[in-house]
Amino acid sequence: YPFKSNTLRELKEKVLKGNYFIPKELEISIEAVELINGILQENPENRYNLEKIKASSFLNGNIEKYQKVKSLYAFIYNLL
Repeated sequence: YPFKSNTLRELKEKVLKGNYFIPKELEISIEAVELINGILQENPENRYNLEKIKASSFLNGNIEKYQKVKSLYAFIYNLL
């Protein structure tokens, strides 16, 4: 995840095009998905910078701290 592919070439193409998916079974909050989408924007002008990341609803919303960490950890773990 999120750039699942069968070959290195296909993986590179997906990364460069921003073609990714976040599986529903990871149970990531909408706020986390919005943050991930912002960070992984293909166009650098639309991509979240540090200020936008800090201001994201994921980091500032009404979500329990444990849920935030758990959701993000699950996503990052599946990247590896």
